[in-house]
Amino acid sequence: MRDAAQTLYWNPGAVGFLVELLLAIVLSVYVVHRLVREHRGGGITAPTLLFGLTFWCFVPGLLVSLLHALTGGGWASYAMPWLAPDSFVVLAMPWVTTFTGISAIAFVQFAYRVPQWLPGAQREAMLVGCAMALCVCAEIASSLHTDKMLMQHLIWFRPDWAALWTSTSMVWAILVFMRQHAHAQGWSRDKGVIAWFAALITRPADRSASAARGFILFALFPITHTLALLFQQDGFLGPFSMDVLICWSVLVQLSGLTLVYFGYLPERSSFIFKLTIISLVLLFGAINGACWVLGAPYMAQYRPAGLPRPGTALEFLPDTRGSYRLHTGPATRLSAAGRPVGAQGTTIRLPFALRFYGRTYTAVHVARHGSIGMARVPQLIDPTIGFGVQPAIVPLLVRLPAQGSEVTARATIDRLVVTRRDGCAAPQRDSCWTVQTVVDADGRIVMNFLAGPPEPHYQLGDPLGAPWVTGITPGLGRSGVQPMMFDHYRGFLAHLDRLFAPVLAFTLGTMLIVLLGIPLLFQGFLVRPLDRLLRAMRRFRDGDLERQVEVSFNDEIGYLAESFNEMARAQHHLVNTLEEQVARRSAELADFAARNARLEERNRLSGDLHDTVTQTLFSAAMLSDALADQWQQDPAMSVAKLRQLAQMNRHALAEMRLMLAELRTEGAVEKPLSQLISTLASEFADSIGQAVRIECEISGDTLLPLDVQAMMYRIAQESLNNVVRHAQASRVSIALEALPGQAMLSISDNGRGFDPGQVPDGHLGLQIMRERARRIDAVLEVESRPGQGSTITAIWMQRA
Repeated sequence: MRDAAQTLYWNPGAVGFLVELLLAIVLSVYVVHRLVREHRGGGITAPTLLFGLTFWCFVPGLLVSLLHALTGGGWASYAMPWLAPDSFVVLAMPWVTTFTGISAIAFVQFAYRVPQWLPGAQREAMLVGCAMALCVCAEIASSLHTDKMLMQHLIWFRPDWAALWTSTSMVWAILVFMRQHAHAQGWSRDKGVIAWFAALITRPADRSASAARGFILFALFPITHTLALLFQQDGFLGPFSMDVLICWSVLVQLSGLTLVYFGYLPERSSFIFKLTIISLVLLFGAINGACWVLGAPYMAQYRPAGLPRPGTALEFLPDTRGSYRLHTGPATRLSAAGRPVGAQGTTIRLPFALRFYGRTYTAVHVARHGSIGMARVPQLIDPTIGFGVQPAIVPLLVRLPAQGSEVTARATIDRLVVTRRDGCAAPQRDSCWTVQTVVDADGRIVMNFLAGPPEPHYQLGDPLGAPWVTGITPGLGRSGVQPMMFDHYRGFLAHLDRLFAPVLAFTLGTMLIVLLGIPLLFQGFLVRPLDRLLRAMRRFRDGDLERQVEVSFNDEIGYLAESFNEMARAQHHLVNTLEEQVARRSAELADFAARNARLEERNRLSGDLHDTVTQTLFSAAMLSDALADQWQQDPAMSVAKLRQLAQMNRHALAEMRLMLAELRTEGAVEKPLSQLISTLASEFADSIGQAVRIECEISGDTLLPLDVQAMMYRIAQESLNNVVRHAQASRVSIALEALPGQAMLSISDNGRGFDPGQVPDGHLGLQIMRERARRIDAVLEVESRPGQGSTITAIWMQRA
């Protein structure tokens, strides 16, 4: 052994419980963190509190299980020979079932409340909770009784059936979650079980059904543990695969339940937390698996230093102080004849007085496995408490083979001979022993190891699978004398501890690296790049198309960022190009409109010249050609014709002046509209002379928008041109009212009038006026009848 004072030994099984405990502690701390957030947010919810209670009670249960695994004793005994029966480690072990029971109560009550309170199950939940609370009280009483027995140096185990209620509670929790899932899926009894099973394996209807199905899945893991234990007992699973399977399943169950629950809550859960937990599970699972992979061949290398080899003997010689001295030598075979020892052991009356550790005994008790007790028949687990409460001779503490063992005891006048011969079949002969214990009347004790495996195989958690202890003990409470016991299994544990003790520091270190490094790593490689990308997307949404996302790494996130940059650049270029294209197209449309307007004006002027000035001049030319001949025939008529010719020339001149006034530049409309219309009326009066009376009623000196003033001015021009060309009127009225945001222009005459619905082809005046009114969203009204004059009204109002 590495250190006689050492009582706990690291081994693969302890590492498995260590990683489970560390994960449970991390998850428990996170649950506390979420409870604090809920408290700050308005109040702690019952499901989260019950979920936390499940973990908080599971943590001490795992801690006690870890302590038990560090003793290496398996679950055959709470104590080990080197541990004080009243030590914390020993007294804590019976409380595993109590902590597990409290955790089961919390989990079942949690099942009734998640995803929501199961409809109509409040009373049922209360009754189930009360029944489970009674079971926990029984577990507490059992744990207290076990501790009391241990402090009295007695070993007591509760019945195996007493543990059935915890397994039943997990089955009940699964049934409750199934009912939760059926309710979330909208299943009813009239739809049948097949429909419910189909809903269970198909896509969930909502998040509640998905959460319930997740809880069902991870709650099945404890049941798989029980089934795995059954398979192990049947020989389908070895201890190596069994321990790895249980450890991995516990890791998956703890992490899965946590991720399912906090993923279901409406509050946003951290993606980094999920990745960290998954990383921890993978790390812990790898550590556990590696320990068992390395541990299996390392266990096979163990060779107990003090274990007697076949053909050797241990001789214990009494001294004058009531103790013994040890000698080794060759084995001597004596006759194995004697009384057979049954399963309950036997009591042998000695024909001599035996002095053993300073006390005298006249009878001994022989056990079925060959040990000799001075007070009662020894049991296999007696040495677990201080190597035995009673004085005893233990030649070889090892489990009997499956084929049984023949043990005989024979007392003669001067000696007692106890022989153990294991009856093994050929394949198991390497694990069978033949040991003969000789107790002489003078107190000399000889243990002859006649046959046995040269290299027995030790298995973790199974001390009785190979020779555990060999020697003699005075029992507890004897001062001044010490047992002479060789604990070969403790040496095996020390052998494992040399390899696996550094795993503790390695596991804690890597756990801290994961807990601290994973968030930092994801902050740098994932969170910050994604945050920059999200900020850029928000700016892009708000119209900032010029910002680019910094690409830190050429990974998937970097690819997304670069793709976003390309999209932003393309969009920015498109927007900029679109503005240029719109400007270019607008310029083209403006130029086209200007050319079209000039063309329209040219066509209109061409038509006006043809309809008025050209016809007037043509008539004047015809009249002047005939005037010379007519002058000779009728001078008086010729004078009248000359006057008519002069009138026609003045009329043509007036029409030309109106057309020239209409072609003035746009700068003239920068004056108030009232001034423009007044000037136009004066020019119109000068051009037509005294033949037509002009009446003007103009009010308001507001400067309207320039395009409005231009169009109203042109409409007035066109109206007066039509009066000159077609109306043959003697009176023209011009009215204008220009106010801020509105204007009304009206021009009327008492001429011959016309039918607005029957305007001859080629007369474009009215159409041009309507187009100009439409450009400024004005209303043009034309009122005229043949013989009753005409009225042109243009009304403009600024839109809100």
